[in-house]
Amino acid sequence: MFKPVPGVTAHWVRRDIDCQRARWALHGKPSDVADPTLVPGAQIQVVDRHGHVEVLVQTDTIDAGELALARARGQHAEQTAVR
Repeated sequence: MFKPVPGVTAHWVRRDIDCQRARWALHGKPSDVADPTLVPGAQIQVVDRHGHVEVLVQTDTIDAGELALARARGQHAEQTAVR
């Protein structure tokens, strides 16, 4: 968790994630990215809760969920490619 940053709201984070996902789709959805929000088929929710922004990544499969979790933990993207 990070300290609050002025201007960084759930709305701002949601727009930033939407832009990243659009770029990712435009470039053919490469699997070598380290962003947990860029897992194929992932559903993303961004909310303000108790003074901080939370990002929830939901997936349809265990493999996709493990990939998102590994990326969120900072493991290398090439080690977390979709099986």
